[in-house]
Amino acid sequence: MIWRDEPNNPLLNVYQYRSFNVSRVSVYASPEYLKSAPKIETFEDLEKHECLLYSHMKPFNEWPFKEKTITVKGCVKSDLLTWLIDIATQDAGLVYSSAHLVHDKIANGELVDIFTDIETNIVTHNIYYNNLDYKVRPLILFLDFLQERFHSIESNAS
Repeated sequence: MIWRDEPNNPLLNVYQYRSFNVSRVSVYASPEYLKSAPKIETFEDLEKHECLLYSHMKPFNEWPFKEKTITVKGCVKSDLLTWLIDIATQDAGLVYSSAHLVHDKIANGELVDIFTDIETNIVTHNIYYNNLDYKVRPLILFLDFLQERFHSIESNAS
């Protein structure tokens, strides 16, 4: 899975891709964390918080938003975004993620979106596969499944 809007993505020369999800990116935290942490009203307020850092973001301590990129700090860094989301539900700090990854946690009340009133980035997620002259049926079914699954999550979140 790779962001479609990566400039000069070398995979585009070797692989085909199919978009399966368009998702809003924002910052999420547990309600308990927010009760004890400094208030967040602007992007700059993120600098006062413990941020859970995803090591696959380059650079990992910069969170891009539509208006600007904010440099954040944190003592927890991982290459597993799902783990960072899980520890955010345990009041460990703020996590930067696509909405589709936190949908269930928001529905359960474990996480809240910090910037519901601020326009953040929208990203397109793709799945890449070998350049084939023909697509085998299991691949087509899998791609259809992903597209339907993630589309329905985003539709329900709106």
